[in-house]
This record gives sequence, C-alpha cells and structure tokens, in this order.
Amino acid sequence: VRSAEEILKSIKENAEKKIIDRETYVEMLLNLGKLYRIEGRYDSAEVILNNALNECKNNFDDDHILFGECYLSLGEFNYETGDYINSRNLYNRAEKIFLQVYGEEHEKIAQLMQNIGILEFEEGNLDRTEQLYRRSLDIMLKIKGEINSDVAEYQNGLGWVLRHKGSYEESAIYYEKALETRIRLFGDNHSDVAHTLNHLSRLYYNQGLYEKAEPIARRALNIRSSIFEEDHPEVTASRSSLAGVLFHMRKFPEAKELYEISYNLSLNKMGKEHPYTSALQGNLGRT
Repeated sequence: VRSAEEILKSIKENAEKKIIDRETYVEMLLNLGKLYRIEGRYDSAEVILNNALNECKNNFDDDHILFGECYLSLGEFNYETGDYINSRNLYNRAEKIFLQVYGEEHEKIAQLMQNIGILEFEEGNLDRTEQLYRRSLDIMLKIKGEINSDVAEYQNGLGWVLRHKGSYEESAIYYEKALETRIRLFGDNHSDVAHTLNHLSRLYYNQGLYEKAEPIARRALNIRSSIFEEDHPEVTASRSSLAGVLFHMRKFPEAKELYEISYNLSLNKMGKEHPYTSALQGNLGRT
C-alpha cells in the first residue's frame, strides 16, 4: 500500500509540473482518495476527493465522465462516514452521467445499483435492496463471467441481503460461491477472503449456530488484523462480530474486552454520532 501511495504522489507531482494532462491527474487523485479510504484515512481522502472534483469543475464540461467518477467516489466516502443523504444525492448525479455515457448494462451502473441498494437497506427497504443487488449481479455475470473478483463481490453482497431477509439457505449459496472464488484468486490471507468469512460467521450467528460461527469469526479477525491498522473499520467490524458470537456463548469477559476496544477506536476515528459508534456503545452496555 505504501509503495502504491508513493507512485501516486509521484504522478501528482508530475501533474503539478504540467508533465501529464488534467484527465490523468484527476484519475490519479481519485485513485489516491480511494487508497486513503481503504486505509481508513478519511480526513486525507476527503481533501483529495474534493480536489479531484474541483479539478473537474475547472477543466471539464458538466457531463464529462470524470464528474461521474468524482460523484461516485464522494458518494462512497459520505456513506462510509455516515452522511447517507449526501451520499444518495451524489450517487444520483453519478448515475445520470454514467447512463448517458455507458447505457444500462455496464459495470459502473452495477456498482451504483449496489451502492444505492446499501442506502435502501439502511432505510429498511430490503425488497428494493434485493432487487438492486440481483440486477447488479446479473449485469456483472454477463460482462465478466463466473470466476471474477468483481462478480464474487456482488455474490457476497447478495448473500448479505438474503441473510438479512432470513433466506439463510440461499444466502449460504452465494457466500460459498464468493468465498471459493476469492480463495482461488487471492489465496487464504486476503482482505476479500476475510470479508466473506466475516459475513459467513454472521450467517451462522443469525441461525444461532454460535459454535460454528466462532472459529470463522476468529479467522476473519486474524486476517484483517494482519493486514490493517487496529482502528480500521474492517478490523472493528470483525472484532464486533466475534464479540457478538462470544456474548451468546456466555463468554462475557472476552466479549466485553472486544466491544470496549472497538467502541473506543470507533469513537476516536468516526465520532460519537456515527451509527457504528452508537451500535458498539449499545452492545458494550448490554455485555
């Protein structure tokens, strides 16, 4: 990750010296902003992504494809930092541009459908979320085929929706497909593998199969802890998932410790108003 950051910063310096064109410069800013988001460095991501948008405003027409990319990236940033209203507005702007440029069957449209589906989920509209996720997966399968990392992401997402709807058997099918592809492509110690493992542990948790969920939750946490900093949202998510399993297994001391660490880190990183912080506070109090 650090070497990627150094490369992107080098491109940024060349752009500032007018060695590369403005489109390449904006693309670099978007990639650097995404890198910071992946690392959980949200303050840096916000500055970089807004810089990208300002570059578009200063250099391109309003319907330029890079405006769509900026709106998409800023929409994802706003979702991750808890501003769902602004996130939806930005997604809508991106969708208008992408439909105009790409048409309806394109991976960018599929990506937006998933992102909007997440917002629908947050509002409790699970049927609408499922509809968007199934359509986005159909588009990706048509474009990229079954054995593809992006397709695995969309299968994982549909498994997530079905799990929350209580369709556990079908959810497991999509999780297993995603996990098989991700291990095949990336090996065992990869963040995408941990992502599916964490979801699979939650599936068993929802079914009350805590003895089955615990080792999978630990495996997901171990992978994420070896990749990310301890305050990264994915580590927090895995730590919280394991704590929930342990709570129901009546292993209260370890559950309390995990919730306490996650709550304090989320409070410092995301602030007390973020939904994740509030949820962790409630779980800690219950434990």
